[in-house]
Amino acid sequence: MKNATRAYLAQVAKEMALLPFHGAMDGLASNLAPLVQPFPTWSLREADGVWCAAFVYYCCKEPFKNFGKIP
Repeated sequence: MKNATRAYLAQVAKEMALLPFHGAMDGLASNLAPLVQPFPTWSLREADGVWCAAFVYYCCKEPFKNFGKIP
């Protein structure tokens, strides 16, 4: 398993930033559900515009999702 170094996490974040995540905009529905899902008290509407922390958490956990439960 790759060590979770700052350099590796930065690489993952850079790759994840290329994914087209967006809130509701220009008639498009939000696709933030994978980012918001770990936060059960958030709705997509509440997360729209303030989802940067959820994105950081997603970047940290996504590479390791196949290794079992992640807190």
